[in-house]
Amino acid sequence: MIIAQTTGQFDLLDPHTLREVSYDRPYCIKPTVFIDQRAARGDVKIIATDLPDEASDELWASYLAESQGDLDLAVASFKSAFEPKDAGEGEKAPEPKAPRAKKA
Repeated sequence: MIIAQTTGQFDLLDPHTLREVSYDRPYCIKPTVFIDQRAARGDVKIIATDLPDEASDELWASYLAESQGDLDLAVASFKSAFEPKDAGEGEKAPEPKAPRAKKA
């Protein structure tokens, strides 16, 4: 999975996955030939790569909202959610969870 966003005020619909990539926020999507071609043309900015298949746009959106628009913080937090936390050899890392909501 990757995190990508269009470089202008337009939306793209990936014909391979039928997933939208928009200018309003970065999206967590599956990398495809279409996205690679659009990135090469400068229509799409790839923000993060090498995310596991378990990464989802819904989970990514929660991290982005929690970071209050700080993209670097959101990406770092999101990536760290998928890193093993002291998992022994052969053990599976725990499933990532959405960030906790702040109490008012």
